[in-house]
Amino acid sequence: MKKSVLALLLMLGGKALAYEVATPSIVSNIRWTVTGTTGTETANNTCTVLSLDATGDAAKGSKFAVYGGLFCNNNATTYGVTGTGFMLNNGGVAMFLSVGSQFYWTCSTTPQLGATCNAINTNTRAQIGSPVITFLP
Repeated sequence: MKKSVLALLLMLGGKALAYEVATPSIVSNIRWTVTGTTGTETANNTCTVLSLDATGDAAKGSKFAVYGGLFCNNNATTYGVTGTGFMLNNGGVAMFLSVGSQFYWTCSTTPQLGATCNAINTNTRAQIGSPVITFLP
């Protein structure tokens, strides 16, 4: 393995980018209240809690992966949520979240970690809602 990496670096002839090795950390149970149209229900918007864990390199990078669930109907229904995000220069966070298999959300938060997201149907690519998420400290 070391020889193949060395050979690759030599082939690039000095054009290889530097990289750093770090240990990612996990932040668990990040919770937001959810209001507005989430796209997950046709009649009543009863999804009220977004709970995520985040994994990333907080010391050397600004990117992270998120995973968790969107809890609806008093926790009777849960949509699996996975996604990615990065820290913004103003202290906020930008996230792309896949919600179940039919929806995705794009969210850009403020430094106070509140945001209006766009809920998109993955089949039609149409915006079907604008959920608001507010960070629960």
